[in-house]
Amino acid sequence: MWGRAPSWCSPTPATPPATVTATMWTTIGLADAARLAEIVVAPQSETAVLLEGVATGDPALALRVDASGGQVAARVQDVQLDGLVAAGADVVTPAAPPALTVTVPGVVLAESSMDDPASSAVRLVNPGEETATATVRLLGPGGEVAVPGAEDVVLDPGAVLDLTLAGVAPGAYAVEITGDRPVTGAVVLARVGEPGEIDPDVAPVERAWSPSAEPARSGVLVTPGLGDLVDAATLVLTNPGEDDVEAELVPVGEGGALGDPVAVTVPGRSTVTTDAAELADGTAAVQVRTEGRAGVLAASVLTAEAGDGELVGVLPLSPDPHAARSVHVDVR
Repeated sequence: MWGRAPSWCSPTPATPPATVTATMWTTIGLADAARLAEIVVAPQSETAVLLEGVATGDPALALRVDASGGQVAARVQDVQLDGLVAAGADVVTPAAPPALTVTVPGVVLAESSMDDPASSAVRLVNPGEETATATVRLLGPGGEVAVPGAEDVVLDPGAVLDLTLAGVAPGAYAVEITGDRPVTGAVVLARVGEPGEIDPDVAPVERAWSPSAEPARSGVLVTPGLGDLVDAATLVLTNPGEDDVEAELVPVGEGGALGDPVAVTVPGRSTVTTDAAELADGTAAVQVRTEGRAGVLAASVLTAEAGDGELVGVLPLSPDPHAARSVHVDVR
């Protein structure tokens, strides 16, 4: 998990109190964060911890939350200001566990340059006790795309590092991170707006986080507020494998009615997009299913135009409730 503001931990209903310990990594390594140890969270309640009071001034953090006794759900609220001007706010959800390869879906980049006051970036985390070497590449509509300066990046033990995506061609991608030791990561999308009356010299910034995830053969992408608060919902599907994957998108209406399925081919090592509004009128969610054993990574990217720029949010693929209540048996 990543962010620079309070971290909340909420136990699931009907559980005993949970004792939570959070491990924090920073740009200079593992933090001595005694205040994050043995935090007791009562049943059906939540506790907030101000991370700025633990690692003051560090520009990039990563957290692991461990609980004993009860079960908890954890999230980080990332809120930033540039003086009096908003510099982005989002809720950061857990990422995939460290592995030799992790992939971040739903990376929709806008036009950007190195001169922008803020840019989209990849956050790399080496939670291990040995130096790791990582390479970042993009999986776009046309296949793999190299990221300048993102090959064989050295990550010190316990270190967190941000790599900018400024200057990358606009479009929809997934970010693939590979390492010689287990690593994990996330992507923060940035949209720079137009300065206003509060401070005519400072442009507002909108941010949205997308954590690394694992491919799934089924799931649900929600599109809340589409046509009302949200101007567009782009469904971003990525196939990290070599072979093409056949997927099916089934729109779900406000009342739960299912629409006609739409077949989508996701080429190997590539990303495809679909406008949720074009699937059916009143689409509130979309079921994603794939054929065979291969899965896809998916996210819905929500955008809306505000008076001073574009608002953006990324919602990950939710587990398929039908698959979650069943067990897959692979007979060989």
